[in-house]
Amino acid sequence: MIYLIFVPAVTMGVLAREKSAGTHELMATLPIKNFELVIGKYLSAFTLVLAGLGFTLIHFLTLLTVGTNIDYGGVICGYLGLALVGAFYAAIGTFTSSLTDNQVVAFILAAVFVLGFYLLDKLLIFVPAALAGPIQFMAVDYHLSNMSRGVVDSRNLVYFGSLIWLFLALTVRVIDIRKWR
Repeated sequence: MIYLIFVPAVTMGVLAREKSAGTHELMATLPIKNFELVIGKYLSAFTLVLAGLGFTLIHFLTLLTVGTNIDYGGVICGYLGLALVGAFYAAIGTFTSSLTDNQVVAFILAAVFVLGFYLLDKLLIFVPAALAGPIQFMAVDYHLSNMSRGVVDSRNLVYFGSLIWLFLALTVRVIDIRKWR
């Protein structure tokens, strides 16, 4: 749940800060491709997310010292799931940061996107039964709950991988469009 605020806050200035600082022109003249710039910015944000997740390992170490019957597979898959959710939310934050020059607007947009993907399976009672399956599949919590039980399904990996790719590809496209304006 903390990801709903932490990741958009981490990624809000990834690209939005460039225009206000005046470094976007310098970035445009560097001999790097736009996708290299986006991947670099994304990986920096994702590293911060992993660092935040790394601080929670103290709880796992405490569990190891006082616990007796620990499901190591469930814990490791849960951490993998949280890392994938963090990667997905960092991709959303990178995308929204490319849409605007204002960091606060980028944060609000990222929070709306993240909240939307988080709440999709909570709102299933309001949608017709024919749409319930696809909407549930688009919900982040559905895939995270599978992984937190210790189940690594290829559908979960494809879901996170494809949405991360989608938002990073959209970010590259937005930067391409901004360059020609």
